[in-house]
Amino acid sequence: MAYFGIIKKSKNKFWDDVFHAWKTMSKLRHPFYFEEVISTSIWHNEHIKIDNVSVYYKNWAHHGVWTVNDLLDEHGNILTYEKFELCIISNPCFYSFMDLY
Repeated sequence: MAYFGIIKKSKNKFWDDVFHAWKTMSKLRHPFYFEEVISTSIWHNEHIKIDNVSVYYKNWAHHGVWTVNDLLDEHGNILTYEKFELCIISNPCFYSFMDLY
Protein backbone atom coordinates (compact mmCIF):
# COMPACT_ATOMS: atom_id res chain seq x y z
CA MET A 1 0.00 0.00 0.00
CA ALA A 2 1.04 3.55 -0.62
CA TYR A 3 1.10 4.36 3.09
CA PHE A 4 4.01 2.07 3.88
CA GLY A 5 6.64 4.46 2.60
CA ILE A 6 5.78 6.98 5.32
CA ILE A 7 5.87 4.54 8.25
CA LYS A 8 9.53 5.31 8.92
CA LYS A 9 8.87 9.06 8.70
CA SER A 10 6.06 9.14 11.25
CA LYS A 11 6.95 10.38 14.72
CA ASN A 12 3.45 9.87 16.05
CA LYS A 13 2.92 6.61 17.99
CA PHE A 14 -0.77 6.46 17.09
CA TRP A 15 -0.10 6.66 13.34
CA ASP A 16 2.79 4.21 13.64
CA ASP A 17 0.38 1.71 15.17
CA VAL A 18 -2.29 2.39 12.54
CA PHE A 19 0.14 1.94 9.63
CA HIS A 20 1.66 -1.22 11.09
CA ALA A 21 -1.80 -2.71 11.72
CA TRP A 22 -2.90 -1.83 8.19
CA LYS A 23 0.24 -3.40 6.74
CA THR A 24 -0.31 -6.59 8.75
CA MET A 25 -3.97 -6.82 7.72
CA SER A 26 -3.25 -6.16 4.06
CA LYS A 27 -0.82 -9.09 3.96
CA LEU A 28 -3.67 -11.38 4.95
CA ARG A 29 -5.97 -10.22 2.15
CA HIS A 30 -4.99 -10.64 -1.49
CA PRO A 31 -6.93 -8.95 -4.30
CA PHE A 32 -9.40 -11.38 -5.84
CA TYR A 33 -11.45 -9.42 -8.34
CA PHE A 34 -10.12 -7.46 -11.32
CA GLU A 35 -11.39 -4.21 -9.80
CA GLU A 36 -9.43 -4.94 -6.62
CA VAL A 37 -6.27 -5.69 -8.58
CA ILE A 38 -6.38 -2.48 -10.61
CA SER A 39 -7.13 -0.40 -7.53
CA THR A 40 -4.06 -1.79 -5.76
CA SER A 41 -1.28 0.67 -5.02
CA ILE A 42 1.84 0.33 -7.15
CA TRP A 43 4.15 1.90 -4.60
CA HIS A 44 5.74 -0.11 -1.80
CA ASN A 45 3.72 -3.12 -2.95
CA GLU A 46 5.26 -6.47 -2.03
CA HIS A 47 3.79 -7.98 -5.22
CA ILE A 48 5.22 -5.36 -7.58
CA LYS A 49 9.00 -5.50 -7.47
CA ILE A 50 12.00 -4.67 -9.62
CA ASP A 51 15.08 -6.73 -8.83
CA ASN A 52 13.16 -8.11 -5.84
CA VAL A 53 12.64 -4.62 -4.35
CA SER A 54 9.30 -2.83 -4.14
CA VAL A 55 9.30 0.50 -5.95
CA TYR A 56 8.34 4.10 -5.41
CA TYR A 57 8.76 6.78 -8.07
CA LYS A 58 8.21 10.09 -6.31
CA ASN A 59 7.73 12.01 -9.56
CA TRP A 60 5.04 9.60 -10.74
CA ALA A 61 3.23 9.71 -7.40
CA HIS A 62 3.42 13.52 -7.48
CA HIS A 63 1.65 13.42 -10.86
CA GLY A 64 -1.16 11.20 -9.52
CA VAL A 65 0.07 7.75 -10.50
CA TRP A 66 -0.78 5.58 -7.49
CA THR A 67 -2.65 2.51 -8.62
CA VAL A 68 -2.42 -0.07 -11.40
CA ASN A 69 -5.50 1.59 -12.89
CA ASP A 70 -3.49 4.78 -13.40
CA LEU A 71 -1.37 2.87 -15.95
CA LEU A 72 -4.38 1.78 -18.01
CA ASP A 73 -6.29 3.60 -20.73
CA GLU A 74 -10.07 3.97 -20.89
CA HIS A 75 -10.36 0.48 -22.45
CA GLY A 76 -8.27 -1.25 -19.79
CA ASN A 77 -5.15 -1.54 -21.96
CA ILE A 78 -1.72 -0.72 -20.59
CA LEU A 79 -0.65 2.77 -21.61
CA THR A 80 2.12 3.02 -24.17
CA TYR A 81 5.11 5.15 -23.30
CA GLU A 82 3.90 7.81 -25.74
CA LYS A 83 0.38 7.93 -24.24
CA PHE A 84 1.80 7.93 -20.69
CA GLU A 85 4.06 10.83 -21.64
CA LEU A 86 1.19 12.73 -23.30
CA CYS A 87 -1.43 12.16 -20.59
CA ILE A 88 0.49 11.78 -17.34
CA ILE A 89 4.11 12.97 -17.22
CA SER A 90 6.00 14.72 -19.97
CA ASN A 91 9.46 13.20 -20.48
CA PRO A 92 9.26 10.38 -17.92
CA CYS A 93 12.39 8.30 -17.52
CA PHE A 94 12.01 5.65 -20.22
CA TYR A 95 13.84 3.03 -18.16
CA SER A 96 11.60 3.58 -15.13
CA PHE A 97 8.58 3.21 -17.39
CA MET A 98 9.86 0.00 -18.98
CA ASP A 99 10.89 -1.48 -15.61
CA LEU A 100 7.24 -1.58 -14.52
CA TYR A 101 6.26 -3.41 -17.69
